[in-house]
Amino acid sequence: MTLKRFSEKMLLDGLDAYAAHADELAVPRDEEFSFPKTIGNSHGVAALRWMLEHQGELGLTPLDVAVLAGAKDEQESRAWLSEEREMPEAAVKKLDLFLGIYKGLVEITPAQNKQMAFEWFQRATDLFTEFRPLSIRDYLLQNPSEEALEAVNRSVKGLAR
Repeated sequence: MTLKRFSEKMLLDGLDAYAAHADELAVPRDEEFSFPKTIGNSHGVAALRWMLEHQGELGLTPLDVAVLAGAKDEQESRAWLSEEREMPEAAVKKLDLFLGIYKGLVEITPAQNKQMAFEWFQRATDLFTEFRPLSIRDYLLQNPSEEALEAVNRSVKGLAR
């Protein structure tokens, strides 16, 4: 029995960009489409660094940033920044949610105005009646839990659609 060898030209004969069905030709492995189960320490450190760099625009103090990240004090957040200590997964998740809130605020501002997003974070607006009379900032500082961050994230992203 002889094996028939196909050339690349034979395989591609009759296919074009509109008629080809790549998903029928190759089956991707699950790991090719799945995100990592956990975001690493370096992602958390980068998010914490971003928050500290923008704390003035967010109307936050270094202690506020530490509290929102889930640190017990500024010293612990500094240890995370220097990578002296590993950032807990819960803190990484809280920072991810916080950045999602900021990104959502940018998306819903006219012309994706970053400065306006910072202002909407600090001031109570009619957009977020569930937090009234508080601003998002004040709401999160009063309740810096993961659940509160998730609720604000949902609320902001709901407007972004």
